[in-house]
Amino acid sequence: DSLLVTGTTLMEKRQLLLLRHGKSDWPSGPIRDFDRELKPRGVEASRRMGKWIADEGLTPNVVVSSSAARAQATAKLTANAFGMSAESMVLEPRIYEASTNTLLEVLAMHGQEHRRLLLVGHNPGFSSLAQQLSKEPLDAGSRGNLFPTAALAIVDFTGEWSDLGRPAVSQVRVVRPREL
Repeated sequence: DSLLVTGTTLMEKRQLLLLRHGKSDWPSGPIRDFDRELKPRGVEASRRMGKWIADEGLTPNVVVSSSAARAQATAKLTANAFGMSAESMVLEPRIYEASTNTLLEVLAMHGQEHRRLLLVGHNPGFSSLAQQLSKEPLDAGSRGNLFPTAALAIVDFTGEWSDLGRPAVSQVRVVRPREL
């Protein structure tokens, strides 16, 4: 069921999971945005999303995370919840403060061998990419926030990662931790 036949061409079904990092903290004293850690609420939401991913049968083949502290922590907690070791996670510095074009380049580079990829990172890039890929306007949810912390966008598409774009996408849905 992972292949779609169109004419004489076999197109592989793929899924992109975009997970925004969990809620982070601004401790007192000087700290760089890049080094911010998760709040307890962010830890809990990251675990909850990982368990939901496992329960829904969406366990990815690979996890690619921003190298920012809060994204790494989110990726580790989430991966642990669906049974993947943190050592198999790929750190990708370009995800931090990435534009949609940079995110698409990262996906083309890291997705080549995989049917399902989990990308862990930041807004505004993640919400912009989800909206760009969706054929329909995305629902901002009951609180009016499309992509709050620890939200997950699931993008179903066919073809190669390097061809990821609106024509290849069949569906984009967003799941927020408060909705679980």
